[in-house]
Amino acid sequence: MNSPNKTLLGSCLLLALAAPVAAAPASGERLQDWPRVTSAIASDAAIEARVKQIVAQMTLAQKVGQMTQPEIKTITPAQVRQYYIGSVLNGGGSWPGMNKHASVADWLTLADAAR
Repeated sequence: MNSPNKTLLGSCLLLALAAPVAAAPASGERLQDWPRVTSAIASDAAIEARVKQIVAQMTLAQKVGQMTQPEIKTITPAQVRQYYIGSVLNGGGSWPGMNKHASVADWLTLADAAR
């Protein structure tokens, strides 16, 4: 590597290493917590207890599946059941059977197949 390239590479490396330090808050500055958010729906102790009971009975695989949201073109209805998938996304550009003109009935069939 020639000298100008070494100098440029060294300068870029030094700049990259210094960037996080420059962005750090001053030592006396305190970061503020996120603002408190209140739900429009009142908390119900019975519902919270039921949710806690259900989650306690779930396996790790079931919990992971419930938090995973694959896109409809990347998963089959059988895989939805196999991996305990909680919801399937349609981010645009995907249709039942990759048919852009899929009918409402096609969508319903796909949704029912994933149950």
